[in-house]
Order: sequence, then structure tokens, then C-alpha cells
Amino acid sequence: MCSINLFDRLPSEIVVLILDWLPVQEACRATATCKRFRALFYRYRAFSRLEAIDLYRSAISHEQLKFITGTLVHNPTLRPAANRNLLIRLACECRYTELVEHLLKSGTTYPGLDPGAESNWPLTLACRHNHIDVIKLLLKDPRVDPTARDDKALRVAYSHLARKCEYIPPTGPEDHSYCLDTVCLLMADGRVDPRSAGNILAVACRFGDIGLVKLLLADPRVDPMYEGNAPMEEALRAYPYQPEIANLLLSTGRVDPSFGPHSSVNDWLLSWLLKHGNTNLGKRMLSYPKVMSMYLAELAHPTVIREGVHNTH
Repeated sequence: MCSINLFDRLPSEIVVLILDWLPVQEACRATATCKRFRALFYRYRAFSRLEAIDLYRSAISHEQLKFITGTLVHNPTLRPAANRNLLIRLACECRYTELVEHLLKSGTTYPGLDPGAESNWPLTLACRHNHIDVIKLLLKDPRVDPTARDDKALRVAYSHLARKCEYIPPTGPEDHSYCLDTVCLLMADGRVDPRSAGNILAVACRFGDIGLVKLLLADPRVDPMYEGNAPMEEALRAYPYQPEIANLLLSTGRVDPSFGPHSSVNDWLLSWLLKHGNTNLGKRMLSYPKVMSMYLAELAHPTVIREGVHNTH
């Protein structure tokens, strides 16, 4: 009992030195045995960046909002602005919406906190992981600019969408919602330029997302014939599961279904017409003089394309 009393009488500076000497995990265990240890350790320990990441990740995973905002942020090495705004970046990445909202509404409580720092890194992380609720909070903050680094947030969301497009063929009306809602949310923000994401319209056509296709076609900056009419090609490849997508493209009046000078794509179009020329969409395609001319020429002088079509059945 005497030794305990003597230890309790040690100056706080000595206790801090003892806790600093211990590895972080051991020191954290020690704080669970004594309120004084806990208060001194989290208030005065100089945490390295890696230690701060581990500590914050652990607290965020257990949603310990009171512990974070009432204890950790008061340590100079754990303040929200430290380590390039580490706290809000981790909160956005891990989808701790309550903490993100608290930090954004903190005002001057946490000096130096900037959700738009590092070229809007928090927003990019939220888009990468499709955290819609976090993205909505960030876009409402005037410090966040979704156009930073050539609309990187949209390009990140699009890259995930395009990557999934490579592995999931449009064979039916399955749920392809991953990242589509993020792209739609960013597109709805008037500051974002859809051209920065490349052929985003083609991917939307491939997934059969009518809402996103309409949103993109309504934007005059979007070229519906991007990269040799790729959006129409993807829409036709998705037929007959998503026939309305191709009709939407044709309704814009800005699409030439003959696919221009790309002979290989025109050959593919002829193959498609030989299969679906009697459908409503096929008849609409044939109403274009260039397409009809190509089609009649193919019927008059069949090529290996037609043979290839029959061989596929």
C-alpha cells in the first residue's frame, strides 16, 4: 500500500516520462488501470504519425466519438490538423459520418482543420469507397472543391466504375449500383466537369443506368460520340436488356449511328443489324440513310461478317 501511495505522489512529469518509455500498446494497457495514467498519456505523449493512425483507426472503428473529441484531439500531436488533417481523412475513409459532421461544424474549435486540404483528399477518399453520406456532407462545405486536380474526385469514382465494367458484362438487369450513385452525386454538382472523367457516358450506357445517362446527355459538355461513338456501341451491346439507352442517345440528335469512319466498328454494327434489324430499335437505326446504305450493301454482297453471325448461333 505504501508503494502505491509513493507512486501516486510522483510528479506528473515523471509519470509522463515513464509512459513515454513504454511501447504504445503497453502504455495503452496501463491507462486502463488508472485514470491519472489515461489523462497524462493521451494529453502529453508525443505520438508518431503511424501511432496516430493506429490510435485513430482503433477509436473510429469502435465509434468512440466522445473519446476522440474529448481526449485525443487535445494532444498536440493528435489535433485534427496534425499530420495533414489525418483525423478527417480517416473519418471519411472509414465512413464515420458522425465524426465528419462534428469536425465540419466545429468552426474555429480546431485551428488549422481544412477538409479541402491536400487537393481535397478527404473527398477523394470518400468517393473511392462510395461513402455517399460523407460525400454529401463534404460537398456542402465551402472549403471543399470537387474540381481540384482536374476533378480528381469524379475521376476516382469513374475509375472504380470503369474497372467494374471490365469484369461484369451487361448480360442482364443486375444491380450495378456500385459507384454509380457517387458519380451521379458529383455530376449533380454544377462545378464538376464530366469531360475530365473520359468516356463516362459509355460506362453509364454499359451499366444501363438511365438516370446517369439522362444527366450526362443533358450536359452540353458531354460528347455522345466520344471515342468513335463508344456510348452507342455500349448501348447496343447491352441490347435487348436496355433498349431505352440506345433510344435516348438517338433522341439527342447528336449521334451518328453509322459510327463514322471506324470500319471495324461499322462491321460490328452490321452484325448487330443482321441480328436485330426487325426490332423497333433496329428499324430506328435503319431509318438513318448511312446505316441503311451500309445494310443494303451488306445484304447485296454478304461478307465474312454475315457468316460470322450465323456461326455464332
